[in-house]
Amino acid sequence: MWLSDYQFATFSIRGLDVPAVMLGTSPFIGAGQFGRKAESYYNRFFLQPENITEVVVQAIDLGVNALQVIGYPQVVDAVQEAAKSTSTQLFLLGTVGLGSIEREIQIMLDAGGQGVIIHGSLADRDMAFAREYLFPLQERGLVTGIATHRPGRTIPRVQEMQEVDLILCPLNKAGRFMEPSVESTLQAIESSSKRIIAIKPLAAGRLSPQEGLEYVSDRAAGVAVGIASRDEAEETFGIAKELFGIQATDPLSAKVKHPE
Repeated sequence: MWLSDYQFATFSIRGLDVPAVMLGTSPFIGAGQFGRKAESYYNRFFLQPENITEVVVQAIDLGVNALQVIGYPQVVDAVQEAAKSTSTQLFLLGTVGLGSIEREIQIMLDAGGQGVIIHGSLADRDMAFAREYLFPLQERGLVTGIATHRPGRTIPRVQEMQEVDLILCPLNKAGRFMEPSVESTLQAIESSSKRIIAIKPLAAGRLSPQEGLEYVSDRAAGVAVGIASRDEAEETFGIAKELFGIQATDPLSAKVKHPE
C-alpha cells in the first residue's frame, strides 16, 4: 500500500485517500512554461529517462511516493523503474489527453494508476468530450478530474459535474498562468466545492519553494511540484512537510489522514 511509505497528509474523496503533496513531471518533458530551461530539461530528462528515474527515487527517499504523472510512455516507464528499484508502491495521478487519450488512459491503467486527470488543453476546450472518459473511470473506482489552463472560467463550469473529483490548476503568488485573470482564478478557487490541487506553485522557478508553497498551503487541498535535482527535492519537500505534513490541516475543512 502506497500510504505506508508516504510521509505527508492526505485527504479523502469518495472514501479514497489522495496525497496532498505530489511530485510533478512537467520538467521531465521540457514543458514550455520553463522558458529557456525547457530545452535543457527536455534533453536531460525526456531524452535520457534514466535521469527521470533518479529524480523519482530521490523523491521516494524523502517520503513523496506520489506523482502527478503525464501519460507519456517514456515518463511512465521511468517512474515505474524507480518504483521497482526501490520496492515502493506509488500513488499515480495520471494526466491524459495531450495525444491519444485512449492510449494514454490505457498506459495509466496498465501502470496501476489510482487517478486520471484530463489535460487542460482538452478540458478547457471540450468538457463534454472529457466527461465521456471520466465517468467510466470513476465507475472503476479511480479518482477523476481535470486540469485547466483557464481556472477563472473552467472551475465555475464544472461545479455540478459529478465526474470531476479534483481540479488541477495554476496557483502561485506571482499570478503566473492564472487565466483569464488572477482575480477570477482566486474567486473561482475560493468558491469551489471541488478539491483543488495547485500546479505551477513556484511559477516555473520564479518563486522560492518557501514563498511559493506558503502561498498555496491555505488555498488548495494539495500541490504538485516538479523537481529537477536532489538539492531542489530536499529543499522543496522539506518545506512542504512543514505545510502539508503531519500537522497540516485541510483548507477545505474535510478529513485529512496521515500515514499510520
